[in-house]
Amino acid sequence: MFTSQIPDIDLTTNDDNEAVVMVATSGIDYWIYGHSHRNIDQTIGTTHCLCNQFGYVSHNEHLTINRGKVIEM
Repeated sequence: MFTSQIPDIDLTTNDDNEAVVMVATSGIDYWIYGHSHRNIDQTIGTTHCLCNQFGYVSHNEHLTINRGKVIEM
């Protein structure tokens, strides 16, 4: 699944969150999104969640992008 935004900002920090449960039980192999300003590469349930964005240079968010990270399909 490709979405513009993360399902919930607490996706990676709150196991009781309704969005986390939805992602964990979705049966989706990959959830790739942006607009969170926080890069992650984490599996929740059986869903591999990936956000590897450039971000705002003025906030140094560009320093966390991994230019070598790719998903081959």
